[in-house]
Amino acid sequence: MSSASSKDQEAAERREVEAPELSWALRDVNRMTGPVGRTIARRMRLNHTEIEALDLLMESVSGMGPVELGHALGIRSASATALVDRLEAAGHVRRHPHPSDRRRQVVLPTDTARRDVIGVLAPLLADVDALAAELDPEESAVVERYLRRVADAMRRFSAD
Repeated sequence: MSSASSKDQEAAERREVEAPELSWALRDVNRMTGPVGRTIARRMRLNHTEIEALDLLMESVSGMGPVELGHALGIRSASATALVDRLEAAGHVRRHPHPSDRRRQVVLPTDTARRDVIGVLAPLLADVDALAAELDPEESAVVERYLRRVADAMRRFSAD
């Protein structure tokens, strides 16, 4: 999303909703998650669904089965199997036997996939770290507390 269209979208939203400036700043950051995700996908040569699947798998501690992954993505199980096949062929995931059900498989991201994602994100993380370094320790603590509370609110919202 270009800066101009982002500002236009915010202007339209401001006409509909009254909110403090901090909320608008956070909305602007949140709005950029889509373009950042698309950039990661493009740089890793993945499509939107593949990067979303990889993201879900990286968030999962114990992995997910192909059918479970398909449900989370809103796609059919045959499509999910094909998706896992593509990610596995690219070296991003591996199938492993389910720990308690020998009929099932668990899909886990590879260490290479994790390194590739971090490698693609490195320039963005460096920029964000440089911004954080401009804050004094007290400011940093306030921002961190706020962001963690926002993340908790987003988790509650998403759990509904």
